[in-house]
Amino acid sequence: SQDNKVYLLIRLYEPKRINGSKRGSEYTHRLLCVTDKGISFNKEISLDQDKGINNIHFELTENNELMLAGFYGTSCCTIAGSFFMTISADGEEILAPQSQDFDLDFIAEGVSERKRKRLEKQDELGEDIGFDNVDFRDFIVREDGSVVLVGELYAVTQEGRGQDAVPTHFNYKSIIVVNIQADGQIAWNKKILKRQLTVDDGGFMSGFVLAVNGDKLHFIFNDHKDNLDVQTEKELVTYSRKKNSSVVAMVTLDQEGEMTKEGLISQKELGMEIRPMSCEQVSDNELILFGMNRTENQFARLLF
Repeated sequence: SQDNKVYLLIRLYEPKRINGSKRGSEYTHRLLCVTDKGISFNKEISLDQDKGINNIHFELTENNELMLAGFYGTSCCTIAGSFFMTISADGEEILAPQSQDFDLDFIAEGVSERKRKRLEKQDELGEDIGFDNVDFRDFIVREDGSVVLVGELYAVTQEGRGQDAVPTHFNYKSIIVVNIQADGQIAWNKKILKRQLTVDDGGFMSGFVLAVNGDKLHFIFNDHKDNLDVQTEKELVTYSRKKNSSVVAMVTLDQEGEMTKEGLISQKELGMEIRPMSCEQVSDNELILFGMNRTENQFARLLF
């Protein structure tokens, strides 16, 4: 911070004991403020007892308050909602803590009718529903005090038997975007449908890069050319790095959560593959794209 304070957000793991035996682990989050005189505060960050924090991020505001937000769930691998809170500069007070479950429509957005009915049944029975295997990707603070949380459904799996080499599958699926107002209430949420599946390549060409341009959010990623107008997961064609069917796609969300999608350029026309996680936004209206093929690397400018 400007007054030479260092803030640390740490996660502490502790063995979970059931009937005296160690089974699994549980963890807590603590926020520390360190000055030249030592630790000025050490505060535990927690939600209600049945809501465990899965992902958390913080930003320092202009008046030295700490803005924290993230995802929570009832298990280590499933997120069921989002939370938001502000901590005073001295660490003594938590201001306007809010948490809110994701609604059924958001969780079921784009899924098949059969899966939606199953989710509705689980919800009616009071069972936990949410998103599995979500990686926290970004945390954006807007000028009006609202925040945007971005996550990606992601999994690495291996299939095989015996002594044979086991291939590793990298699954980068849909992006979830949650816009939280300054009072902690969810203004809107969106699911950006995608399915990227590659094998034994580290998933280097999968994922996405996010660029913030004024009140717009631009998500750029490699996709199959037939996915530009899909509305459901069932319609999705898997992106698997095939040159003749791959395009660089861009999904744009405005401040109200309205979504548009377009294809920027085909991989065949470009002559190389874009590596999204190696791209970088360098100004409000400019993104540097990094591409590569077997013989060379190349950079390009994307202007908004």
